[in-house]
Order: sequence, then C-alpha cells, then structure tokens
Amino acid sequence: MTGRMDKKPIPFPTQPPAAPPQAPHRSYARLILNLGDRKFAVEFFARATELPPQPAPILMFNRPKPKKPQKSRDGC
Repeated sequence: MTGRMDKKPIPFPTQPPAAPPQAPHRSYARLILNLGDRKFAVEFFARATELPPQPAPILMFNRPKPKKPQKSRDGC
C-alpha cells in the first residue's frame, strides 16, 4: 500500500447562490405619557408580510336605509 489515490476525487457540483431570506417589514411607534410624577412608555408594534396573490372573495353588505325624519305632531 503506497497511500496514493489511484483516481481523482469527484468534485461536488456547484449550486447557485441562495437568495438571502427576506425579513418581514417591521415598524413600531412609542408613545410617552407623563402623568403627574410618573412616566409611561407605550410601544405599538406592527409587522407586514407579503402574501402570494390569490383571488379575494367579494363581500356584499346591505346598506341600511336612511330613516325618514319624523314629522312634528303639533301641526306646525
């Protein structure tokens, strides 16, 4: 045994680079309240995620009929 390799190693096929993962869009707002000698911070967080396109259902809402003004009973 000489320790030599009789055949060349087979290289792995190269793969195209993967697209970097898209982080969801995040935003927040902070509201600071001072009540007397106390201070509060209220933070509001929101996240938007892109969804694949798909047909949206159409919802029909019945509009309430406007009420007629009542006539006065005193005859004026």
